[in-house]
Amino acid sequence: MADINDLIDKILSDEKLKNSKAFGGKIYKDEPILRPASSLQTGRAKQVKMQSSDPLPPVIDEMKRLSYRPDVAWKTNEWLFAAQGKVAADYEDSFEGREETSRDMPVYKDLSTAQLRTYFTWRTEVRHGGTPMTCLAYMKLYAYELINLIGVSDEREAFDKLTDFAAAYSEKCPEIRDELSGWIFDHVVYNRLDPSLLDSHPDVQLDKALITLKHYEEHTDSELFEAVCTASSYDPRNSAYAEKSDNILEKGLAAVYRAYAEQYGKSHIKTLFDKLIGGEAITRYTMFRGAVLYPRHGIESFDYELNELHSFRLTGGMWYCKRYLSGCHSSKHLGEFVRMTENELRRRNGMSRLLKADEPPKQLKTLMKKVLDSLEESAVKPQVQDIEIDISKLDGIRKASDITREKLIVDEDELAEIAAAEQPEPVTVPEPQTDSETPLGTAETAFMKALLYGGDADSAARSAGSMVSLLADSVNEKLFDIFGDTVIGFDGETPLLIEDYIDELKGMILP
Repeated sequence: MADINDLIDKILSDEKLKNSKAFGGKIYKDEPILRPASSLQTGRAKQVKMQSSDPLPPVIDEMKRLSYRPDVAWKTNEWLFAAQGKVAADYEDSFEGREETSRDMPVYKDLSTAQLRTYFTWRTEVRHGGTPMTCLAYMKLYAYELINLIGVSDEREAFDKLTDFAAAYSEKCPEIRDELSGWIFDHVVYNRLDPSLLDSHPDVQLDKALITLKHYEEHTDSELFEAVCTASSYDPRNSAYAEKSDNILEKGLAAVYRAYAEQYGKSHIKTLFDKLIGGEAITRYTMFRGAVLYPRHGIESFDYELNELHSFRLTGGMWYCKRYLSGCHSSKHLGEFVRMTENELRRRNGMSRLLKADEPPKQLKTLMKKVLDSLEESAVKPQVQDIEIDISKLDGIRKASDITREKLIVDEDELAEIAAAEQPEPVTVPEPQTDSETPLGTAETAFMKALLYGGDADSAARSAGSMVSLLADSVNEKLFDIFGDTVIGFDGETPLLIEDYIDELKGMILP
């Protein structure tokens, strides 16, 4: 061992050997296996500087340092985005390079220095009124900032900037149009802004159309027609018939809807609106779908009413939406009703080409004929002849008038004789119709007697070898020409006579 130690000492003391190629000109020393974080950070900073000739802007450096803080490991990505956004809220850049990204949900921490500087340079131009093009990811990032109130003073300013941004870029970048529309809508609800800010939003336009259809009796034909077109899956304004029909399509569709709604309401528990649009529903709602949001609402709960058909509730951190089932899209049932009505108008106009639609039920078809016949009759105006007055003949007219007046003057005795001579003869009131005078058959008459006088309608239907629903339909169809309406409605599966017609029906159908 002594010889080995002597050899090592000799080697280490020989300067030529220490600098020879065998040792590579290096001296190896003991080093710690673990190094402090400060040395790692310094090394990373040196590496960044080596990659770019430009110095790292202080704001971007602060943003990056923020993401490496020890306490950030326990924070959410949304928190980090909002915190980094506040650091760069007023930052402006003029980076000459250009590096974009294709990230779907971009946030600051995922972008390189060059990408951040490219984004902030583009944002600077936008904030100064420009509309330069950029990648979809940077457009989303800008919207995320506004949603999180980064770079704006309050929620209303954020709404205005989101709206202006959508107007400037929706046509340039259709991929972001629908997302911006949804985020603008959610921004108003989330921050409880004035509902009137959304008056022009497509969802609210549909709500307004549905409200008009629900309260059809309060609106004009033009308003009702526009509402039908907006809420229907088929828009008749774009049809070939609309170009030729002048106002007939508008008046006809509105008139048929009114009449059908009134008739349907008399014979059914639900309204025509419920049948065509569907009932109300409460569903879970996702705020700012596809966006990054650091929540500003804690365990707070509140209700927000957009209009009478559309409202929201935040409770327990969950959002819920209340609206009609067809409120989120146009109604197929209403679209079918519109096609049926237009086809009837096309037939009357002599058009051979009809829309693809089912044949309307017999009662609706009869109602359409009655309503449209009435419209056509009112549209026919008598021809008015031009009247010419010859003033030179006025004197002759006055003289003739004097002669006529003298002839009409009679004394009181003559008036009494004339009145007695013109006394009308007594009018004979016809007797009420009997069973034989109604259009109903034997089975239908027995069924109606059971309904009118407290009998067993089910038994009457079974005796006739039929069903209650079939007999009711048959009676309604045969009596429609007399009453202009259905006389039998249903409460569930139980047939009920329409109260307004009971007395008249008893006069027709005796016990």
